[in-house]
Amino acid sequence: MKRFLPVLISLSMLLCSCAKSESARFSDLINAEYKEKILDDAFFFNREISQKGRFSDEEIPMELKKISVLSKEEAQQLYTEKLSAIEQFNFDELSDDEKITYLILKREYEMKISGAGYALYDEILDENSGAHITLFNSLCDYKIEKESDAKAYLSLYADVGNYIDSITEFEKKRAESGLFMTREDCETVIDDCIKISENPERMLIAFEKKVNALDIDEAEKTALKEENKKLTKEVFSPSYKKLADNLSKLKSKCRANDYISSMPDGKGYYEHRLSEIYGKDISAKEVISMLDGDIERYESLFLSTAASFPEIFYEDHFGVDYGYSSAEEIMPDFIKKGSEHFPLLDEFCPEISYTSILKAPVVTENSGIDSTTSVKAKISTVYPLPDLFGCISSEIFPGKAYREWYFKKNAPDNMRIIFKNEAYEKGWEMYSQYEMNRIILGNKPSTTLLNSNSAFWTAVICRVDIGVNYEGWGEKEVDAFFEEHNISLTLSEYYYNLALQKPFLYMADFIGFHEIMSLKEEIKAIQGREFDEKAFNEMIMKSGSVPFDLLKDSIN
Repeated sequence: MKRFLPVLISLSMLLCSCAKSESARFSDLINAEYKEKILDDAFFFNREISQKGRFSDEEIPMELKKISVLSKEEAQQLYTEKLSAIEQFNFDELSDDEKITYLILKREYEMKISGAGYALYDEILDENSGAHITLFNSLCDYKIEKESDAKAYLSLYADVGNYIDSITEFEKKRAESGLFMTREDCETVIDDCIKISENPERMLIAFEKKVNALDIDEAEKTALKEENKKLTKEVFSPSYKKLADNLSKLKSKCRANDYISSMPDGKGYYEHRLSEIYGKDISAKEVISMLDGDIERYESLFLSTAASFPEIFYEDHFGVDYGYSSAEEIMPDFIKKGSEHFPLLDEFCPEISYTSILKAPVVTENSGIDSTTSVKAKISTVYPLPDLFGCISSEIFPGKAYREWYFKKNAPDNMRIIFKNEAYEKGWEMYSQYEMNRIILGNKPSTTLLNSNSAFWTAVICRVDIGVNYEGWGEKEVDAFFEEHNISLTLSEYYYNLALQKPFLYMADFIGFHEIMSLKEEIKAIQGREFDEKAFNEMIMKSGSVPFDLLKDSIN
């Protein structure tokens, strides 16, 4: 949806440079693509790229890129030319790693071409990860280690008004096309904007704290902080208030319902998003087959374990007791046990806030069962993972943060860090959390109940999602699905509404987790007793964020 800077002239110049090797010319093209992505997201540059030292601040002046939409014809032309440029390379002369990057880029361009008509379908404003929330959080998290960082931040901050205006224009286009958000969502976003406008203190404090830590004169610190306060009062807060006012004026254009399938060509858009998440063309029918298979698998595993060990099933959290109260207490044991199954680099020093965890929405219900019908034990609706443990297993070791750091250490000059596959990213987090439960807690019935319950509910949420938003399920169909799996109908309405309000909520988690577990089982079946779980996990981490079919081809 964001504006893409034309780089076609520079690309054609690169491709005409006959003196360079195929690898060197390909590196030039990737550099150009890399810079374009940086220009498209100044906050990404601050968080990720500057640490690698590839480009200086002078080479890539940062600015907030306005949200705009290319027409279908413009987008198709742009990415057709990009696709043509990359196809000029001799694939066989590229290195193995370059071949993967080539395939990722080629596929990305092909998807951009096929999805060119869906630019206005995406919700860029929502209560958890909308552009208005992301901007606020990015400003709070902006990395300031020297005076030039603070000045770059203020330059971006001064442009917030123009960025917010571009959001308004985008939403107006959606409204004109009959694709505007629902009234409930619109009112939520309006409320968010008003609260942010009236309460910018968190952002002010974050900036002041970082400036106070700089090694500069007090007078310079004061000047920076005063400029920040001025911009907050004159630009930031008024811009958010203006966005709230403009969205209020568009309320009459709100959609009547949340169904993606009710939008013009909604089913086509849904399948396009599934393909984007997976990283290759995939049909809804294929994903439904994955979901139905995993629902049956994890439901059977849960019920057979619950029937064999009913005393554990009756206990709170399936009898799981982590026995930890702080990160400092967890980490030594966590690293010791985890490193037996995951490769460990001693110099990894995680820095993470334990207060910013996003909790998955759940509905709690008595998970007890009638002793006379124990064969039909109900799956628990509670995801019993403590926030602290969940944060560490998904964000530090061996989760997302550690995996990305491990990949960088093994390929320090590899640019593929910017080409992130959604299913791989989320799937690895779910997989590492699942595996660390088993490693830390041991192969016990309580662990099996915990893990199978979590996997089951992730698949259920996704199955209801695709049923509602692709197949057009109504409340009756969701009720029937819950009855089929002996799940209380009191939960049916909740998960039906969740599918309406948050389509694709856990789709990337499910698809990625399914693919990693399937790949693991496939290799175990081939290698038998020779299978090395630690080597498998290392292989996944070293691959970088790639679509799973490319990962499988690379492994084979």
